[in-house]
Amino acid sequence: MSKILVVDDDSATRERLAILLAGAGYKAVTVGNVPSAMQAMTDADPDLLITDVRVGMQNGLHVLAMAPKSIPTVVVMEHTDSTLEAEARRLGADYVVKPISPEALLSLIARMLEEAKGQGAANSARRAAPRRRLVIPVAIRVVDKPGRVLDVSERGVGFEVGVSRDGALPPDVVLNFVSIGQSVTAKLVWTLERDESTWICGASITDDALPRWRALLQTLS
Repeated sequence: MSKILVVDDDSATRERLAILLAGAGYKAVTVGNVPSAMQAMTDADPDLLITDVRVGMQNGLHVLAMAPKSIPTVVVMEHTDSTLEAEARRLGADYVVKPISPEALLSLIARMLEEAKGQGAANSARRAAPRRRLVIPVAIRVVDKPGRVLDVSERGVGFEVGVSRDGALPPDVVLNFVSIGQSVTAKLVWTLERDESTWICGASITDDALPRWRALLQTLS
């Protein structure tokens, strides 16, 4: 029996999904916040993740980005958002926009679980923009703060950075690769406070910076 982790801060939604999944033969584990989701990723070891993109004051993409293992993921959005869609795909997730019919959701879940077992892997590879974790993180500066790039993809970047003076990062950031004298602009999608002085962030490269970013990817390993 496949185990599915549901992350949503609305208890009624969690209950409805749990009933739907149980009726389809899945075991559902439901949580209402990101810290509980991260704990459940380890304790429950789910086969698939369903997360709302907004979980309280946090972003559901945090769960996928910080997951201890690669996991098929469905990100649920209230409305179409090209930036969030790009980041979801960068992380290898699929996404749906509310409202979605129970039949469509169950069909998507079944397909993703099959692909995770190796069936339809070629289609999955074409659909997702896989991220590549860097063996040696690359030093950068963001808002004049030191940081480092952790993973990259064709349209996105994951990085950590020291907290800015006012405790927040602007929606559009410039990533300065000091050692190679290059910089690119990116749109911040999510942030996660690692500790009192460090944030983990995910960002999508802006369209005008994509040619420069793709050239820069050739130098990153």
